[in-house]
Amino acid sequence: MPLEQPNIPPERSPPIRSRQAVLRRIPIPEPPRPPAQATQDGPVALIRAVTGMIRRGWVPLMIWTLACMILAALYARSLPPVYTATSSIILQSVGQAGAAGQDPISPVTLDLNRVDSELQVIRSERLQGRVFETLGLATIPELQPTPPGPVRYVIDLLGGIFAASPAEETVPADETTDTAAGTETEAASFPAPTAAQQAEEVAFAAFRDRFSARRIGQSYVIEISYSSSDPELAARVANSAASAYLLQSVAFKAGVASSGGEFVQMRLDSLSAQVEDAANAVRDGTLPQAAMPDADARVIGAALRPLSPSEPRPKLIVATGAVLGLLSGLFAMALGGALDRRVHEGDKLERETAMPRLAFIPEEKRLTGRQGDVVVTIRPDSACAHGLRDLRTAIDLAGGLDPQPGGRIIALAEWVPGSGCSMIAMNLARLIRAGGQEVTVIDADLDGRARGLTDWYVPNPGRTTDEEVDADGVRLVPSTALRAQSGAISDMRDRGLTRLLGHLQARGDVVLDLPPLAESADALALARHADLVVIVAETHTTFDELTQASERLGRLGVAVVGVAVNHPPGLAERRGLFARLGLGDARPGSMRHTTRAAISSVRDASARKRGKTV
Repeated sequence: MPLEQPNIPPERSPPIRSRQAVLRRIPIPEPPRPPAQATQDGPVALIRAVTGMIRRGWVPLMIWTLACMILAALYARSLPPVYTATSSIILQSVGQAGAAGQDPISPVTLDLNRVDSELQVIRSERLQGRVFETLGLATIPELQPTPPGPVRYVIDLLGGIFAASPAEETVPADETTDTAAGTETEAASFPAPTAAQQAEEVAFAAFRDRFSARRIGQSYVIEISYSSSDPELAARVANSAASAYLLQSVAFKAGVASSGGEFVQMRLDSLSAQVEDAANAVRDGTLPQAAMPDADARVIGAALRPLSPSEPRPKLIVATGAVLGLLSGLFAMALGGALDRRVHEGDKLERETAMPRLAFIPEEKRLTGRQGDVVVTIRPDSACAHGLRDLRTAIDLAGGLDPQPGGRIIALAEWVPGSGCSMIAMNLARLIRAGGQEVTVIDADLDGRARGLTDWYVPNPGRTTDEEVDADGVRLVPSTALRAQSGAISDMRDRGLTRLLGHLQARGDVVLDLPPLAESADALALARHADLVVIVAETHTTFDELTQASERLGRLGVAVVGVAVNHPPGLAERRGLFARLGLGDARPGSMRHTTRAAISSVRDASARKRGKTV
């Protein structure tokens, strides 16, 4: 039916209720304040925050933790196996033979200091060098230098780039001559090592890194260990080190005994046999076969061939990877939550913007075409329908429950297109109509920047009509009918739009589907005629955008009652990474919009050319 224009003189326009009266009737209670103790329980608040983060993002957190565990397992499998063999010796006090005509030297008393001294003897470079040379370990592959990996190469490259070059100092000529002469003297005294000597030094350094000796508690027992990728070599080196320590002790006593003028032949033969046995054990990588009564220590445990590698430890590495993945995931979630200013479900909406969340409308999947506009009818028990009914109830509470003459003008505003404002407007109108109240929906997208209701319910987009459209039982005023009042919208002194809205308000409630606030000033001009305004935000809308929308509406004295958080279908596709880069959004001026326009121009030109040819 044609849109009726009321025959009311401008000086006798229908009375419009003041926004101040509406604001006085808004009975929105203040949110309950948390108890004072809740703000003081720091650990409890931290646990709640961590639990909330895990509950909201447990799927990506588990995926990241599992990925870290898999990487740790692959890293553990890439490491070569390392076998560790250990031999044990215990220190003891044994007297030394004196020279001829002298009494034997009394045994040296063992104490903690002497045990520490003997431990340092075993760790000394001299004893380790004897084992290294006797076993001929300078040429084994595992002790040779390995080429640097890609990570080390990158670190060295960056270090060379960012390394500060020392400033060159100006040296007088005489000092330069003296320095050159001193350098030549030092070079003559300390010749540069050959390549073979450098390789042997590198191998010995790697040998010392694999060699270890430690004391067991406060006892006199010392463990000598060696780690190698060859279990046989690990046992040989550990036994050879123990034998080298015994050889060093017995050889010292043999030297003392042989220094006397008159030497007891029996004593010398015993010490010589012990020295020879110990030397053979060092060379073979075993323990002495005969007893060593004159040594200051005795072997209590031989190094056996390890049956399983001591390193790497796959379970420990995987557990470490899981812990690191969990902690890094929680840290990333906490950092992202601190920097994320998106609305999501609106839990932090009131704290960030001082506006209440009226309702959360979840996504209703598997809807096509105009089914989203009738979700409260075709799926009344869905979560989306429950959210829409919560919004209708919140609007009724905000507008007052007392019966008022005429209807209300309810404006739905959004900051950017794609928030589902039109879908909420149609479903809200159906809920109001189901309650017995007449309702009219006005599609106020005058510029057609977003896909509005007119595109759905007017078959021909180019059709200009001033008639009301039957939108499945709801009266819809298309944007083409409102364009005739575009001058009245921009001119605040023109009362034509006020009379039109007053006429529609006399028949029942009016729902204004406003254009995006960020793209059109018509939204602000239309919002000033509304009794109350609800800002529709999608889950990717930021708190800053909502604050700007509230400030713009607040400067006009508009009654903003709260925010409805909507999760429209296809949100991830529209507001993903490509949309942020301008690749996934067809807004005017975006790359996708420009590309589509260029393709359309080429297609039209080709069609015209084919038509002329025919």
